[in-house]
Amino acid sequence: MVYPIPENESDRLTALDAYDVVGTPPEMNFDEIAELAGQICGCPVAVINLVADKWEWYKGKFGIPEDACAAALDIRDYMARVNVDRDKMGLPHWEIRIGLHTGGVIGGVVGKKKFAYDIWGDAVNMAAMMEANTEPGNILLSDSTANRVRDRFETKFRDEIVTDKKGHVRSHVLMGPKNQTLTA
Repeated sequence: MVYPIPENESDRLTALDAYDVVGTPPEMNFDEIAELAGQICGCPVAVINLVADKWEWYKGKFGIPEDACAAALDIRDYMARVNVDRDKMGLPHWEIRIGLHTGGVIGGVVGKKKFAYDIWGDAVNMAAMMEANTEPGNILLSDSTANRVRDRFETKFRDEIVTDKKGHVRSHVLMGPKNQTLTA
C-alpha cells in the first residue's frame, strides 16, 4: 500500500530541522519522554523516532531489551493485543512480520549534510529475507540465530527458503521462551 504525502509535509520537515536535534546523540530526557508515553499508552516499548525526507532516526527509547528475541516476542504480543482492540472498533488489523539473523554487520555514519548512523551487510540482508518470508504475526529466525537461542527459546523448523545468492537457507519460527506454555 502506498500512502499519500501529507499536504503539510514540507512544513513538518522545516519544523523538524528547526528543532536542531537531528543527528545529535540519544539523550536521557528523550528516553524519559518515551517512557512517559509508554506508560500513558500502556505500551511496554516506546521510541521517539524522527523521520526526515530520506532517513529515519531514533532519539529516545523505553522498554527495548538487549535481547532481540525477547523484544520481538514483546512486539508481536503487543500487536496481537492492539488488533483485539482494533477488532472491537471495526478497524482492519495491523500486520507485523519480524525477521532475525545473527552475524556481522558494517556500520557507519552516512550523509553529507544530515548524518545518520546505519548498518548494512549480509546479516541485515538475511534478517530482511527472514522478515519477507514469514507470515503476519510470526517471527522468523535464520538457522544461525535459532542455534544461538535454543537454550532459552522454543523454535520450530519451518522450511528452507530458496535464494539466488545463498541457495537453500533454513528458517525457524520463534515460538516463545522455554519452560512456558506456548500457543501456536
